[in-house]
Amino acid sequence: MLLSTVIFLPIVFALVITFWPQDRTIRHLAFGFSLVEFLISLMVLSQFDISSARLQMVEKVSWID
Repeated sequence: MLLSTVIFLPIVFALVITFWPQDRTIRHLAFGFSLVEFLISLMVLSQFDISSARLQMVEKVSWID
């Protein structure tokens, strides 16, 4: 779940920034979004097992039932 969040959350943030009405606060908003993304990526890094050669943080979803 964390990897999907790291991948798709910037798309959501970009849409929010695109339609943000105040031009003066966009820089602060973008900085806040990048901090959120960085903290999530640190959580991914903390769960990574360096001693394992197996695939890690794999998400398995049934697409067709």
